[in-house]
Amino acid sequence: SNMENLLLAENIRKKIIAHCLKGYPKEACGILAGQTCRLAGGTSKIELLYLLENISDSPAMCYEIDSKRQLEIQKELRAKKLDMVAIYHSHTESDAYPSKKDLELAYYPDSFYLIISLKNKADPQMRAFKIVDGNILKADIIG
Repeated sequence: SNMENLLLAENIRKKIIAHCLKGYPKEACGILAGQTCRLAGGTSKIELLYLLENISDSPAMCYEIDSKRQLEIQKELRAKKLDMVAIYHSHTESDAYPSKKDLELAYYPDSFYLIISLKNKADPQMRAFKIVDGNILKADIIG
């Protein structure tokens, strides 16, 4: 299929969910780095996790990553020859699906957007998407 795949090891997945639960009732956010596959239907691989602080003025409603911290990370990744493969954040009350706000803030068409829904905190849902020109493309999380 032409669906993009995101390879995410179980230990990293657990850390992301723990970070989101710890941040509740605020949205949590972070960056996932690794190797981006440029082929349609290929698999991108996550190797590094950056747990970030949500600096939004209304952190229960949306997330914002400190731009200075993001630049530092991007510099670090260039030095390590890694890509910013995905940006993750939690939805505390809604489904794991991009919101209108998420669409407006989707500046990275090559990145995956990983959304963790804490609507049922006992069973957090994690889904991945690409957002290209306002179109939401579902991606598969494997691993």
